[in-house]
Amino acid sequence: MKLERVGFLLMAMLLVYSVLFFLGVGVLGHLVGSIIGYYKFDYWVFGWEDIHKSILVGLSCGVPVALGIWVKSKVAEVKKAQRLIFNLWLCWVCLGFRGAELVGGLNLSRMPIVYLVGSVRL
Repeated sequence: MKLERVGFLLMAMLLVYSVLFFLGVGVLGHLVGSIIGYYKFDYWVFGWEDIHKSILVGLSCGVPVALGIWVKSKVAEVKKAQRLIFNLWLCWVCLGFRGAELVGGLNLSRMPIVYLVGSVRL
């Protein structure tokens, strides 16, 4: 499933996936620690308390990571939309001022408006 927009559906998917990922990492970490403790000290310590701690780890790590990824993607989407609007405006200005020149070939280096706004980065 490929999403075209960075919306709330993507945020919900990121929240679920990242919380489940960090939950799995937490459970696996506790399980590996219990296995090592069992072979080293002959004492098994894995139980529901460890799963509860893993759920807290999954929530406390997964939610900020998912929200950070979503915000970064949203900022990139807004910048891309602004750049597209700026490029469309620039083409309109260029075609409006020098439309006859552009019919034969696109020669943007001779247009002074490009020098004014070409160095501006969004």
